Amino acid sequence: MSAVAFDTLKLARDLRERGKLTTEQAEGVAEALSTAFRDEIATKADVQAVSSDVRATEERLDTKIDTVEERLSTKIDTVEERLNAKFESLRADIARRDDRLTIKLGGMLVVAVAVMASLVKLL
Repeated sequence: MSAVAFDTLKLARDLRERGKLTTEQAEGVAEALSTAFRDEIATKADVQAVSSDVRATEERLDTKIDTVEERLSTKIDTVEERLNAKFESLRADIARRDDRLTIKLGGMLVVAVAVMASLVKLL
């Protein structure tokens, strides 16, 4: 952080005149505040630098998020296509089994009718 411009002499003078402090007290308070401001207070330039860093980081994150979204979208589309293919395969398999079952039941029905007809002739 940059140092904040701070007039310790003016502050000490104001503390002596307005605050009715002694010269030693006024100078001590002014020096303590100057040290605190120098070490702990952010300047406008400091805030702008951090703000610029935050914007740059945000842009990088936005780019990464966009990339991840694209990859996920591609993967989701691939999985969806595979699932649709599996469902179609299952539908076709069910249809084949349905046809085979219909043929078997039809065959059993023909045999049952033939057996009934034979029984009717015998009796």
